[in-house]
Amino acid sequence: MCTFEHLTTQGRTALSDHDPQTASDHLTKALNLWRGRALVGVTTGEILSAHVTRLEEDRLRALEMRIEADMHLGRYQELISELKVLVYTYPLHERFHGDLMTALNRSGRRYEALEVYRRLREVLIDELGLEPSAPMQRLHEALLTADTTEPADHLLAHHLPFQQTPARNRRRTRRTATR
Repeated sequence: MCTFEHLTTQGRTALSDHDPQTASDHLTKALNLWRGRALVGVTTGEILSAHVTRLEEDRLRALEMRIEADMHLGRYQELISELKVLVYTYPLHERFHGDLMTALNRSGRRYEALEVYRRLREVLIDELGLEPSAPMQRLHEALLTADTTEPADHLLAHHLPFQQTPARNRRRTRRTATR
């Protein structure tokens, strides 16, 4: 476990230092230490169950960071199949959906990226009664209005604001201006 945490810390540091290749290398090594779920077959009480949850969350965060590093390296096509499995495994995890949408778009498959959003929205509404988060809606809007495969760079971190006026607001503004 100490090796995993050490490699994850090195990967996180490299990512924040804008060194995605080193980050990807460290995080890949860290994730390769895992074999299935944490403490499978061990009877857990409340305390140990909480520890298992923390371990699983640490693994998931390392995976998110490794994918982010690989996205910065332009490995979009290589990530698509892995992201499709992750979206299936974690149907409510918006970040995986956003990364898959970006990878598909960057691979010239915008129509599939839009379908990923549609399915995510459907699941969120059906399961939780919620719309996708604002960053996911901005990514969707960027895909709808983009003329190129470039719209999602600023959304990779899933927290930076999008400056473009949404299309529905532009239509409303035009309609109001013509009255």
